[in-house]
Amino acid sequence: MTQMPTMLLFGVVLFLFLLCCIIGSNGYQPAHLRNKIASSIAKGERRANLRNVVRREYCKKCDRPFPVQCICDCLPPERITLPTTDVLILQHPAEFRRRHISTVPLIKLVLDNVQIHVGRYFDLKAPPIAEAISNGHRLLLLYPGEDAIDLDKYDITETTTRSTNKSSGPSS
Repeated sequence: MTQMPTMLLFGVVLFLFLLCCIIGSNGYQPAHLRNKIASSIAKGERRANLRNVVRREYCKKCDRPFPVQCICDCLPPERITLPTTDVLILQHPAEFRRRHISTVPLIKLVLDNVQIHVGRYFDLKAPPIAEAISNGHRLLLLYPGEDAIDLDKYDITETTTRSTNKSSGPSS
């Protein structure tokens, strides 16, 4: 028998002994007191069982359940450096809380220049976006949608020309 259940058993026996001494020698125990004792014993047993539960182990690198969902073998040996590109990820708090199934933390394990900001609303004045604009970076929003452009067919000069024409306004 292990140390913890022995201590628990000793505590329960001591509690029952003291309770019998308080009630007296007539052996009468009211129903509410019997229920309270039974509930107390059951609660103590449940807590002891919870202490003995083996917790799931997580990989220290990818933070996924180990070894079943660990993906470290699939990651590149060194992070990829994109010398002319910085990646800024705007993540919703609901996805952030689900960190063990979210793919965002994995991006930091693969790419070098990655910043992750968590929030519900971001506009052009939000610090990470405003800083990128003030540094002269060109922003590209990657988000799936019906009118999304296939990145394999993406032409940076066409987008730059199209955005320049939109900002100059209609010509007469």
